Amino acid sequence: MILKLAAQGLSGRKIAERPEIQVSYSSVNRFLKDRRRERAEATKDIVRGHLAATLPTDLEMLDKLTRRLEVMRQDAEQMGLAGFNMEMQVIDRQVKTIGLKLKYSGADEDDSAQRLIEALSGDD
Repeated sequence: MILKLAAQGLSGRKIAERPEIQVSYSSVNRFLKDRRRERAEATKDIVRGHLAATLPTDLEMLDKLTRRLEVMRQDAEQMGLAGFNMEMQVIDRQVKTIGLKLKYSGADEDDSAQRLIEALSGDD
């Protein structure tokens, strides 16, 4: 009943004031807080599972980007500055995306992976 009322947008105080609810305001708030925490943990588990499943592909992409970046640096004078800058922006966004995935999967706790990400994104 409390969850249904909360889903309708009622605050904990408004729910506790309802005559059919026989618990205090603090009990309603504690109940809602516990349910939010449970749902947040379930959501985090789903996200972590997805991140773990895609991590091998992301690491392969990071290796490819690293190799591409090295080629770009070697060919920078021949490519021209505009083409180089645009491609660098694309690679930078890809590296940052992979870095975020590594961070939220917990895989960036290895400082060597973190140093590589920082070096590629230019944040060192």
